Amino acid sequence: MRRHARADVSTVAANAAAVVIEAVDHHKDGGDQLIGSRVEQPRADASYPGFSLPLVGWAAGRDSPARSVRVLCFGEVLWEIPVDVSRPKDKVVKRSGTNRLGFRTMVGAFRLPRQFQIELRAALEDGQEVTIGEIRGRRDSLAPADPAGSLRPAIISSPSGRTGTTWAVNLLGHHPEAVAYPPFGVEPRPAAYWLEAMSALAEPAAYMRSLRPRRGTETWWLGDAKTAREPVPDDRTAAYLANDSVKTLLGFARERTESFYRMVAEVQGKQPSTFVEKAPYGRVRRAAIADLFPGMRELVLFRDPRDTLSSIMAYSERNPNARLAGGVKELEARVDALATSYLGMIGELPELDRSIPILYEDLIRNPAETLSHMLRHLDLDSSEEAVLSTLSAATEDGVPDRHRTTKNPAKSIGRWERDLRPPIRDLANERFAEVLRALGYVGGGTSTAAFPAAVEVAAADAPGRDAPSDAAAEAPAK
Repeated sequence: MRRHARADVSTVAANAAAVVIEAVDHHKDGGDQLIGSRVEQPRADASYPGFSLPLVGWAAGRDSPARSVRVLCFGEVLWEIPVDVSRPKDKVVKRSGTNRLGFRTMVGAFRLPRQFQIELRAALEDGQEVTIGEIRGRRDSLAPADPAGSLRPAIISSPSGRTGTTWAVNLLGHHPEAVAYPPFGVEPRPAAYWLEAMSALAEPAAYMRSLRPRRGTETWWLGDAKTAREPVPDDRTAAYLANDSVKTLLGFARERTESFYRMVAEVQGKQPSTFVEKAPYGRVRRAAIADLFPGMRELVLFRDPRDTLSSIMAYSERNPNARLAGGVKELEARVDALATSYLGMIGELPELDRSIPILYEDLIRNPAETLSHMLRHLDLDSSEEAVLSTLSAATEDGVPDRHRTTKNPAKSIGRWERDLRPPIRDLANERFAEVLRALGYVGGGTSTAAFPAAVEVAAADAPGRDAPSDAAAEAPAK
């Protein structure tokens, strides 16, 4: 078989490609931080028959050398590539004082959204980061050719813990057309688990270990960025490892997830169309599940962030494993991170037609109406009979005391006014001001349901059956 560099496969015609690069933007001006930089691969209009993408280039720090290049999508770091490849001697090498300015590896493009944009940042030794390029492109879907009969995911997302996601999973899991593993006491995420496990094996760094095994660590089969630099010896093997094998591994993740939930459904005596679980961490992984499981729908649960903070603090006081540490500065950083997470998720909503926002307060105060809205979006039976039977079954099962931080669900709304000490209350009101305006919270955590226009579009009812009349139901305290 003919030997060649792995990057040669980019010459395959675009219509046969699994990955197509549409644009590469070079940020040549590194300001005061960089002497220069360049993204050499991929190139605009390049295409690849497999789900492997070459990332090659260089970055020269001015006062502080580049330690690595971080690859981000939606602000999440997906890969980190060491800057340790030697370059020929030139003006840049002379100015920087080292010839180890290059980076080179292959990464698994299957981790990226179907239509993607990634950012490459040089991470300098002094802690600064500088953007050196952006890459835009698209990749093939990994969905099954015939999804008929497959379970559809209903993913419950939120910007933080203690927002009611566990109760939402439990509630929907009592619907006759949905299945969920009982969530109290555990954090069941089979879809996220199998996606992550098989993605690790499908990375070029890992599959190259099947050709060049180098034992030395307990997880040698996963390889690293240096492993992924090495070329595959021939075209057919490259296509098998980067395309056929990737599809098989990710298909296995889908099959194992469905098999688990069908087992749970059998135990529960159901024949469901939908499985329910909490979202994986990060927008990139949620997009991957949406691709792998056609028909995925998402419910994004929001709660007054001041109540969320109160619940987090109360839960940490009685749970040693969740104990919060630190002083005032750490608390301020935690509040800022919570506000950032909320704003990030609010900003995503108009871009995701698969998602609608749900307010925790509505779920507690108007459970029947809110559940009906959720079921219509999930394309599940939202008749009055289905809504009331689901609420009744979930309420009868109850919520374990270890999960509660208030005795009565109604008291969990507006608890921040009672629970937070004045300095923390003032801090929360100040740092959460933009979140509170965006979600329509006023006064003591009361919902006005006044979503801004962009979010109202995402919150509009999905087509479905007529909504039932209101009904009272007991819900969990959080």
